[in-house]
Amino acid sequence: MKKSVFSLIKFLNRLVFRSQIDDKNRTIPVNDTFGYNRGTPVDRYYIKKAINSYSKYIRGSVIEVGGRDYTKDISDIDLKNSFILNYSPILGDNIIVGDLSDPSSLKGYHFDTFICIQTLNFIYDFKAAISSSYGLLKAGGYFLGTVASVSNVSKFDDARWGDYWRFTKKGIETALLESKFEIIDISSFGNVLAAKAMFDGLVVEDFKKPDLLEINDSGYPVIISFLCRRPLIDA
Repeated sequence: MKKSVFSLIKFLNRLVFRSQIDDKNRTIPVNDTFGYNRGTPVDRYYIKKAINSYSKYIRGSVIEVGGRDYTKDISDIDLKNSFILNYSPILGDNIIVGDLSDPSSLKGYHFDTFICIQTLNFIYDFKAAISSSYGLLKAGGYFLGTVASVSNVSKFDDARWGDYWRFTKKGIETALLESKFEIIDISSFGNVLAAKAMFDGLVVEDFKKPDLLEINDSGYPVIISFLCRRPLIDA
């Protein structure tokens, strides 16, 4: 019931603000919270597509930043093997409180898979965070996730821990290689239409031709996805 009510609210919001989308004199976005109260944010559309493509690597003991959304959505991992990494204490089972930029806060933990969605953008010392991610994995373990490339500043995150970075494909690849990860895949998702929609807070449901989102232009990525592995034997 609650889900259907929330869907109705999103639909009504799209109707109310539809007239503003093509207003050429408008200097403020249609929505400044990524469109969450209107439908499916553009970056989330690409994130789900990217992580779905990595689903066969999500196995064994899995840890995900902030929740189990992607662990549950695209894998059949037993919840007893599913863990949440959070910056501060929260209620729930298998919660690990730690700071990725402080490796000492995560000593003693090792997993087969680490899912890190849209997180490195909000960590000032993102290179330390990548090194900590390496340390969180067992030998042969997989590190996968996404980073923002085109996006407005997240007011929610910026007010709490900071919104610091936007990445290019080459940038995240270089940082991962410096931490000794074996790169399996790095992909960009988006085009100039999607990038403009992202800044404006438009959502997938606003597109009359949503298949236009499937066109990828490496010069205008909305997100970058990555899949890499900790080697079986450390160099």
